[in-house]
Amino acid sequence: LTAWVEVHAAMYQCRVPVVVALERYAINAGAALALAANIVVAGESSFLQVGEIAMGVAAPMCQAWLHLKHSQAVADRVALVGDRIVGADMVKLGLVSEVVADSEVLNRSRIVADHIASHPQRGRDGIERTWDSLRGRIDNPDEWFANLIKRF
Repeated sequence: LTAWVEVHAAMYQCRVPVVVALERYAINAGAALALAANIVVAGESSFLQVGEIAMGVAAPMCQAWLHLKHSQAVADRVALVGDRIVGADMVKLGLVSEVVADSEVLNRSRIVADHIASHPQRGRDGIERTWDSLRGRIDNPDEWFANLIKRF
C-alpha cells in the first residue's frame, strides 16, 4: 500500500502532462491510473471499471481521482454503479478524451503526447499554474493519498 500511495502522490505532483493509452481494460487499480491521467486515448473495444463496490469495499484511489477531476454526478455514477464503461460512454462521461480503433491506440497516444510536447514549455507551465490557481493544490499529496487508504 505504501508504494501505491507513492505512485498516486507522484502522479499528482507530476508537472508533465500524462497521456495514457487504454488498450483492452482498466479495472479497479488500473482504472485509478487511467483516471489520474491528463489525457486518455482508448480503444474501441476497451472499457474502464471501478468495481470495488461489488466486492464490498471502497475505491479510495479511484475516488480520489474522480473527486479531483470530475463532477460529483460522474464520480457517483462510476463508483456506485461499478459496471464496465465502454467506448462512447467513456467519452460522454469525460473519462477518456477519445476512442480510436484498437490497433491505433498506442500510435494515437504517441501523436497526442508529441503534439503536447511540441508546444513551448512556458505555455504548459502557465496552464499548470492557472489550473493550480483555479482548482487549488493539495499541500501534502503523500499524506492526502495515505489518509484515504488508512480510512478503509
